[in-house]
Amino acid sequence: MRPSRWSPASRSWSRPIAICGPGTCGGTRDLAPHAPAALDSASSRDLRDGRADRALRPVPAARRRRDRNPPRGPPPPVGPRRLDAIGDARTVAGRRNPVRLRPLSRESVMSSSLRVAPAGHEAPAAATTPAPPSAFGTFAALATIAAAALLAVLAWDYYVHTPWTRDGTVRAYTAQVAPEISGRVTAVLVSDNQAVRKGDILFRIDDRDYVIAVQQAEAAVQRARAQWRNSVAEATRRNQLSDLAVTTEEKETYQSNADALKATYDGTVADLAKARLNLERVQVRSPVNGYVTNLLLQAGTYASTGQAAMTLIDADSFWVTAYFEETQLERVRAGDPATVTLLGYPGTPLKGRVGSLGRGITDPNAAPGVAGLPAVNPVFTWVRLAQRIPVRIDVDAWPAGLDVAAGMTATVRVEPPNRSVGMGGSAAGS
Repeated sequence: MRPSRWSPASRSWSRPIAICGPGTCGGTRDLAPHAPAALDSASSRDLRDGRADRALRPVPAARRRRDRNPPRGPPPPVGPRRLDAIGDARTVAGRRNPVRLRPLSRESVMSSSLRVAPAGHEAPAAATTPAPPSAFGTFAALATIAAAALLAVLAWDYYVHTPWTRDGTVRAYTAQVAPEISGRVTAVLVSDNQAVRKGDILFRIDDRDYVIAVQQAEAAVQRARAQWRNSVAEATRRNQLSDLAVTTEEKETYQSNADALKATYDGTVADLAKARLNLERVQVRSPVNGYVTNLLLQAGTYASTGQAAMTLIDADSFWVTAYFEETQLERVRAGDPATVTLLGYPGTPLKGRVGSLGRGITDPNAAPGVAGLPAVNPVFTWVRLAQRIPVRIDVDAWPAGLDVAAGMTATVRVEPPNRSVGMGGSAAGS
């Protein structure tokens, strides 16, 4: 067979390609048994499609010299390798020109047939047609979309028809403990955050002045009693005498003196009772069942009458205030069942009922300004935010192991019964 020549202009071989091995030379033959395991994917496609001119292009002389005299030293890192076509003795169209094949991945070698097609013949390219989706995949996609739509509808229905808010706060009444007498505190018998019962002694005040006051009041009572009894005896004697011995005017004078001394005696008895009461008040007791909070009182402090010395949280007065948007109030009425979930106890929902709805909040535009006129904000935004109205939620029962505290955050969900809601429904129901 005549040797083939490479035409740069047409980028093709003028004659069919013959691959010769050591001692043999035939026509077009299969390269797959002799191809190394590291041919690149581009060479695989070129050989498969019959474009051997691109896959078996001669190597320039400079590269041939470099291939004959490889540099000494450690082997290069793993990567693309230079490979001669089927060995050093192979020729292309009778010319001993070593050729180079681009590296080929193992996947390309395993999946390609690697045959050299005759010159002028182009192998058809493999068409890749995507497989149609299976019935199960279609059903799974439709089921997922339907489930997402159903969840969206249920969430919207829950939000619209079940009023709820995360803006809830636990509240309680507080008792400001103030002494009813003045004096220096001698002992504080409770600690901060301690639970107390109604009537427990909280602290004591120095009682020496009040003991003396009781003694003085007792002496005044005895003196007044004696004077009153003496005046009664004199008036009695005057009344037993005849009109010739004592005049009527004198009898009336002695009787009026006796009545006045009786009033004086009654006053001293009242003073004695007040002195004894003040003596009892030196021991300040708890007015409610609750907890001591923010205790700052200590022994040695002078306690003044009427000034708060200690604060107690009433343990029997806890409730929840939920701040609902005004757009939800038409579905909230007094008596509706409600569920309260504390942020600190998410696994312990509490049952309760709507106690009442708030009747007013602060209006910032109503604050008096200069000359007592209202200070109206001149800026009015197009997006109007709904105001939040406080709604009282009375909890049915607080669990025994729940450490509830005023100020805790709660999520409140009102469960209104099935009823038609109209304009002004909340006002009529509450």
